[in-house]
Amino acid sequence: MMASMFGFVINDTFMKSLFITYPMIEIIFLRALFCLPLLFIAMKIKRVKILNHSRKSWNLMMLRGFAEVMATLSFLNALKHLPLPNVTAIIQILPLTVTMAAALFLKERVGYRRWTAIIIGLVGVIIVINPGTEGFSSYSYYAVLSVLFVTMREMVTRKLPLEVPSVLVTFVTVMGVTIMSAIAMPFVSLKALDAGTVILVFSASVAIFFGYLFSIMAMRIGEISLVSQFRYTGMIWAILLGYVIFSDIPAPNTLIGVVIIVASGLYAYHRKRIKEAKS
Repeated sequence: MMASMFGFVINDTFMKSLFITYPMIEIIFLRALFCLPLLFIAMKIKRVKILNHSRKSWNLMMLRGFAEVMATLSFLNALKHLPLPNVTAIIQILPLTVTMAAALFLKERVGYRRWTAIIIGLVGVIIVINPGTEGFSSYSYYAVLSVLFVTMREMVTRKLPLEVPSVLVTFVTVMGVTIMSAIAMPFVSLKALDAGTVILVFSASVAIFFGYLFSIMAMRIGEISLVSQFRYTGMIWAILLGYVIFSDIPAPNTLIGVVIIVASGLYAYHRKRIKEAKS
């Protein structure tokens, strides 16, 4: 999960820098095209057979792909208009929303203390978004929307049978993003890319490839409440790269919100461990 977060933040940094000059859909499409050959190679090495899976498995992979497409669109739309640390800060609520979704849809028992932690974490998100103030941006809602779709994605990932290779799940995910962006391409004013931009897009595709793959592996094999906590490491990279690349310094409300979100998530995990020790 830590490797996944590093890959995602590196990708986010490259993508945000590209969005300054190029249309978002064009860059998403090119990134997906670069990512597909990497997946073909990985599937060849793993000797993955595409057709040897049940209809249920394919339905889950397609549903996961849909969730990923919607999460990608909403997240990158927020990333284009907001500082990198702000978007990443909102995403830090994921361990809590995943815990909440696991309780609602996977029948995982969550006590009132953990529900309280979830509510406090949501308050932290509101502090980061800062609605009704001069620094508020409506694009923050796109980041919140991406959280909902990523939560849906993680729940579907957990439902996938273990015999379905993670690299195949990644392939279906990237294909979904490729098809979505290809459909939208005719409606975008495209811009020619220079060699440096192509290298940057390729680097983003490598980063997102490993981000997708490691995230799927972590969520399928590891315990949800445990591995989700390591998403917080992404905030460290986001603050560092946001400052170095974009000169973004997190506002006080962003830092306060992050502290509340992370503390709530860690407390929820702590309560789960106490409950497991007693049982």
